[in-house]
Amino acid sequence: MLKNQNDIYTDSNGSKFLLDDFIYESEFGTLAGGDVILNIVNIDADSDFVWVKTSFENMPNAGGTTPGRIESLLTIPNVLVAINDPLSGRYLQNKPVPINNFAGRAGLPTVLSIPREFKAKSGINITCSNIGVAANGLSLKISLIGYKKFRL
Repeated sequence: MLKNQNDIYTDSNGSKFLLDDFIYESEFGTLAGGDVILNIVNIDADSDFVWVKTSFENMPNAGGTTPGRIESLLTIPNVLVAINDPLSGRYLQNKPVPINNFAGRAGLPTVLSIPREFKAKSGINITCSNIGVAANGLSLKISLIGYKKFRL
């Protein structure tokens, strides 16, 4: 069945809602070798968020401007990722995992085996650890791809 963003859905509790595609982006700026950075993705107050897919993008920090990207030249960074749902207190893995086990590239994102719903006004904790030795570090973005669930 084709879903339309204007269709009204009803869950098993009888609550009605609308769906709309949405991406939450988590930017890690400069992640130098040995750095561990926690980013908190805050879910908007207007809707719940259902996370379905994940992708990442990285660029080495060369100390200057980068005119463009050549996909075949991009490398998979030596970064470990840990995701925590602070509302439930659950980690989504038993220990930090390599980023390529967690997220795909923009053209081929990793699909979660079970979509995960985060309530409005909650958060998602993403911790990245650069276990590489790049002196200039890298710029890393993680995209949580899914849809907003607007309750009516």
